Amino acid sequence: MAFIGISLLFLILLAAVAVAVIAGVVLIIIGTRLIKDPERKKLGVTLRIVGYLVSIPTVSLAIIIAAAFMMSGTK
Repeated sequence: MAFIGISLLFLILLAAVAVAVIAGVVLIIIGTRLIKDPERKKLGVTLRIVGYLVSIPTVSLAIIIAAAFMMSGTK
């Protein structure tokens, strides 16, 4: 029974990481599209910066958590 709870916890964590990464990538894509429009260039740059600020730390944290999870069973 404890395994089901831990599995559900990791599934929720994985879903949260996926949502954050997708949101960051969407912001980067929208920002890239807006940069091409001279009137909305500042908004495009801002959206790209926010997208990178969301996705890069999230991916880094996910890699660290996955490495810790894999290393915990190798004792």
